[in-house]
Amino acid sequence: AAGATVIERLGKVDILVNCAAIRGTPNVELAEGDAAEWKALFDVNLLGAFNITKPVVRHLKARGEGGKIIHFASVAGRMGARGNAAYAASKWGVIGLVQSLALEVAAQRINVNAVCPGMIITNLRDQHIEDGAKRQGVTAEQFRADEYAQVGKMIPIGRMGTVDDIADVVSFLASSQSDYMTGQSLNVCGGVRMD
Repeated sequence: AAGATVIERLGKVDILVNCAAIRGTPNVELAEGDAAEWKALFDVNLLGAFNITKPVVRHLKARGEGGKIIHFASVAGRMGARGNAAYAASKWGVIGLVQSLALEVAAQRINVNAVCPGMIITNLRDQHIEDGAKRQGVTAEQFRADEYAQVGKMIPIGRMGTVDDIADVVSFLASSQSDYMTGQSLNVCGGVRMD
């Protein structure tokens, strides 16, 4: 419905960037997982990607002028994430969607790619920050600073990523500079994952 509404309001769509996602409860091992949370993650992260993409693909094919589709997956969708199986599985699904759709629409000059962020500073970690701060009896700001410093030490580049780091890659994928790329999942993770 959202994709169809945008097409109706704007008259045409050339580029779709789908970055809607939820993370779910972190650090919950599969044996302790909740089926309702798994369903919510798949409904938003994977079925949501399908729902927003379907009308845009139909529109782009009917226009016959090519286009760009960019989905947000995750490094977790390429290597798994202990205690985050539902999130990782939903993002593996997004990568499968991207690769399959890329094959379906390549002949129509519609490029379909994914961005796979690593540890990026966003509001997806806010609840984890608040909970950790309460457990440790410190302010959220102090917990956040300590957490980001610790995480940064595990990243070859030495820091967590920013939204600007991601936006630069999305801008490239949305431009004509990426016209010969499709079905790719680009890691933007400071070197944590290199394939």
